[in-house]
Amino acid sequence: MLIASNAQSQTIDASSLSTKISAPIIVEISPEEQEQGLLSPVSLTTATAAIERDGYVILNNAVSHDSIDRLRHKMSEDAQYLIDRGRWNTVGNVTGHLNQAPPPFAPYIFSDIVCNVFAAQVTQSMLGTGRFNRFYRCNTNIPGSGMQPLHWDGTEKALIVNVGLEDITEANGSIELWPGTHQLENFIEPMGTVESEPIDNAISETIREARRQTMPPIRGNTKKGSILIRHEEVWHRGMPNLSTEPRYMIAMMHYRFGTSIGDSMCFHSNCESIFADRTLYPNLQFTTETIDYLGTKTSLSQHLRDMAYRFAPDVYSKLTSVRRFIKG
Repeated sequence: MLIASNAQSQTIDASSLSTKISAPIIVEISPEEQEQGLLSPVSLTTATAAIERDGYVILNNAVSHDSIDRLRHKMSEDAQYLIDRGRWNTVGNVTGHLNQAPPPFAPYIFSDIVCNVFAAQVTQSMLGTGRFNRFYRCNTNIPGSGMQPLHWDGTEKALIVNVGLEDITEANGSIELWPGTHQLENFIEPMGTVESEPIDNAISETIREARRQTMPPIRGNTKKGSILIRHEEVWHRGMPNLSTEPRYMIAMMHYRFGTSIGDSMCFHSNCESIFADRTLYPNLQFTTETIDYLGTKTSLSQHLRDMAYRFAPDVYSKLTSVRRFIKG
């Protein structure tokens, strides 16, 4: 594992990194950098070089444990609501992986998560001034989960900022990452289906195994308080959680200025001051109304699916298959 720190005063550029990749590059944020709220030139160069070459980097000591613990407590309560209703709603609709919305209101919005200065410095260095976030969700991995199909997230050169709410290891389902795949072109062949359901951005088994022979995947293990920044075109997938506790990983997506901004992200006005420093372009709207972020106001069809999941799993499975068929 290659680690860079400001104290060591050494820089690592893309050309000097080993071609044999066994773990992500880690940038240790020093006490001095934490006090200043700014990465040193050495740390910044290391982080951007790692993303350019491998497609990802880890920043250690980037988020306070207090912020993480307070958010995780609320996320665990919300996750149970979604689990009870079978709301997996993630890539491939694989059971055990939740695409969970974090609470968009105080006291669960923290500046070192939603607009982390160290992550923002890296994304600005790579995407330029004016980059913005248009995504705020959580990948929640439940014990006994399955394996997602291998896929990538988009082609707009966005950088994904992941904040784990605990130590993330292979035991509790750390993400699988395929080094350098963000640099590949013309590798996609028509897919049809994968094990779970059709998805447009899946990697076929033939291409996957050919890549494995030259550059096998690694696992994105991170410590509590760390941030994983990855290129959206890097191949990856959610892995089984073999532990006894859910694993939570916040996901945000920073886009280059000029990219379609989409719908503004909605937060309650009671947390507006958290975003006041404008670390990122403010792709936001605030409201004083209650935000139904968990989708508690369900349609009749969703209500029937929820009941089927809880009381008749076979019926739920059939309803899900019919819904996929209708969606094409």
